[in-house]
Amino acid sequence: MRNFKIIQRFYDNYHGSTVDTQMSPKETMNSRWYFEIGSSAVEIMIAACVASNIQKIERVLDLPCGHGCVLRHLVNLFSGAQLDACDLYGEGVDFCAATSGANPIHSLPELTD
Repeated sequence: MRNFKIIQRFYDNYHGSTVDTQMSPKETMNSRWYFEIGSSAVEIMIAACVASNIQKIERVLDLPCGHGCVLRHLVNLFSGAQLDACDLYGEGVDFCAATSGANPIHSLPELTD
C-alpha cells in the first residue's frame, strides 16, 4: 500500500482535531445524528483514498454542502487542501465559507451552466 503514509496523515489530522460544532441558524437538518453523518463520511472518504491509491489531495469539493454537515469534518481530514463549498442554497454556501474558509460556489440548477 504505497499511499499508507498519506492516509495515516489524513487520519491523524482528523482524530487529532476538534470538529467545529457551530450550527447555522438556518440549518434544516435537525437530526440527532448530525455529527455522526459527517464522521461516517470521513470513514467513506478514507476508504476511497485507500482504494484509489491516491498520493495527495490538493482540492476538495463538497457538493451539495448544505450548511456544512460534512464540510466541518473535511476541514480537519484534508487540512491544507483547498476546500470548495457548493450548493443551490446560497445561505448555506456563505455559512460554510465563513466558518470553514472554503471557497464559496453558488450553484445553478443546471450544473453545466
